[in-house]
Amino acid sequence: MSANDVVDDAGTVKFLPEKLNRDPIVLRGMTNDEMFMMAGLGAGLGLFLGLLAWLITGYIAMVVTVLALVCAAVIFFGSAILRRMKRGKPETWLYRRLQWQIAKGTGLSVGSGTVTVRSGFWSVRRERKEVQSQNDRGKNQ
Repeated sequence: MSANDVVDDAGTVKFLPEKLNRDPIVLRGMTNDEMFMMAGLGAGLGLFLGLLAWLITGYIAMVVTVLALVCAAVIFFGSAILRRMKRGKPETWLYRRLQWQIAKGTGLSVGSGTVTVRSGFWSVRRERKEVQSQNDRGKNQ
């Protein structure tokens, strides 16, 4: 591939390689969005558990301590689980999966498009008519 194939006369790149559009891996195989999603889940769970620890022990510092520990644990262990789930799947799989689960559970459409949640068999019902028409052809001959 020569330089003329990549750059046009104005000096702009004629194509963008696929890797340029990917989100970079930031921490333990997670992108930035995935890391913040895990941190948010960990912070929510840690806040709940920290408030329980505060009520049990009476030390308000337990809220912040438990929140930080649970958030770090969720990021550490959650990244391993997420890596296994994402292995061999397209890059947008996680986001589409979350959209599908929200649409299936609540019926709400999240994001730019709608998600099909119908399950079952699709039929065009042509098979029976074709069989009948072939039988009719055999009788006429």
